[in-house]
Amino acid sequence: PLAQDVMPTARFTRGLPRIAIVGGGQLAKMMAQDARRMGFGLAVLDPDPHAPALPFADHAIAAAFGDVEA
Repeated sequence: PLAQDVMPTARFTRGLPRIAIVGGGQLAKMMAQDARRMGFGLAVLDPDPHAPALPFADHAIAAAFGDVEA
């Protein structure tokens, strides 16, 4: 479900691979910052709508990890 939701809708137009991150904590934030500098598109899933990595995502999903509708 995540790939189907992210691929057609987010701002992924650079031709580089896309990265999906499950968990948007501090380590995800550091990875997301580097990935953005390299031009990768990002999708981040975390239950906390204020997770540190969400602001760096093209497609931020604030939902439970087990939420199949997210």
